[in-house]
Parts: sequence; structure tokens; C-alpha cells
Amino acid sequence: MKKNINKIVFIVVFVIFSFFPETGIIGFTLINNYELPTVIPERKIIGENEAFNVKEDRQRIDAILNAKVKYIEFSDSKQYDREREIVYKITNMVESEKYSEGSMKKAFIRIALEDLNSDGAREILAYIEQFEWCGKGGGYCTFLVLQKSVEEDWREVFRILTYRDIGILSTKTYGYSDIVFRNIILKVSNKEKIKDRQEITVWRWNGKRYESFIKRKIVYDIKTNREKSIIWKWDEKSNSWSSIEEHK
Repeated sequence: MKKNINKIVFIVVFVIFSFFPETGIIGFTLINNYELPTVIPERKIIGENEAFNVKEDRQRIDAILNAKVKYIEFSDSKQYDREREIVYKITNMVESEKYSEGSMKKAFIRIALEDLNSDGAREILAYIEQFEWCGKGGGYCTFLVLQKSVEEDWREVFRILTYRDIGILSTKTYGYSDIVFRNIILKVSNKEKIKDRQEITVWRWNGKRYESFIKRKIVYDIKTNREKSIIWKWDEKSNSWSSIEEHK
């Protein structure tokens, strides 16, 4: 391609030189200095974007880890009976109770109200304790978020099996508050319960729904009185957690 362009330029300059000899030096200079436009390799552009995304993610992670947390206080109060009935109906809880047995046959629905997207309307946050809605042993159960639509109907926007230690972060993603789930694991030492490790997982809004974002695990060593912290980020491509940082 370059040879063909040089050939064309040479012919044009030769014709000009034949009719206008005084322009010959300029023509010769054009032929020798002509270069094709430089094309930036696509991989270089992608690399720069990836570097930017990594930096942006790191800033986002640091902001979330240092954000203020408002832990949810779920209530058994009768003042939330209306919200409780909404949850009971939407989850078709009557069917779950019909096929359950034992002390967790009847559903215990604890309620909290929070405006997650700052639109002036509070979402229903429910923690459901019922045989079909809890994990083995009943240690962790279902956290549910219901949102009122324009048509005045309630719809489910989030559901997860988790422990009851749930908080709303001061950070937001796409206008929705980030949500943190905390699990503190204790162990018995010298007949005393002490903190062994703590795990927190942050979910954030992706524009349509809540999804996993980061997870942090802190392990406590009572002998050295030190903490070991590991941070993971959710990788959508591999559908798994990937470690991004570790502190001892």
C-alpha cells in the first residue's frame, strides 16, 4: 500500500517538475518524507481502559469499606401489620406453612422500612423466619426487599438467604443504597466466647437488580492480637470470587 502511494506521488511530482522545474526540490522532499498515518493498536486502547477501570474499582471499594453503616432494626410491632400482610401475600406464605412442621411452621415476618433509592417512598425490608425460608438449622433465613411500582403494586426486587446482621451503607450505586451483610463467627476458648472471624459481603445495584460486589474477611488471632484481612471482588466472567488484596 505504501509503495503504491509513493509511486503515485512520484508520478505527480515528476509531472509538476517537468512543467515547473523550480518545484523539483519540494517534490523530492515530499517523496522521501511521506509516511502513512500511525494507527494506534487496539490492545493499547483496551489496556488503558482496563487500567482506568481497575483504578475506578479500587476507589469504589475503598469508599464502600470506609462508608457509614446503618444496621437494620427489624420489628415485630403490630404497626407493621399492613406491610406484613403484603409480604405474606406476595411470597404465598400460606403454601409454605401448609407443608411445614414443627416450631417454624408459622412464619415470623419482621419488618423495616427504608428509602433505598431516595425517591421519597420507602421500600419494605422483611426478614422471614419460616421452615421453608431458612437454611439448615435455622441460623440464617430470607431477607426480602419489596418496592412499590407506579401502578401501586408491590414487587420483589431482592431476595437472599443470610444472617440477620444487615446494614444500609451511605454509598450508592445507580441511585440505590449499597447493602452490607455481616456474619460474626465466635469460638469457645477457656469457656468464653470470643470473636474468631468476621465476614462482610456488599451487594450493589447494577441498574436493574442487586448483585454481589465485594467480600471482606477478617480473621482474629488472639495469640498475637493481630488481624488478617482478605478482600475479594465478584468476577462475573468466572462467576466466582477473586482475591484482590490481603493484609496481615
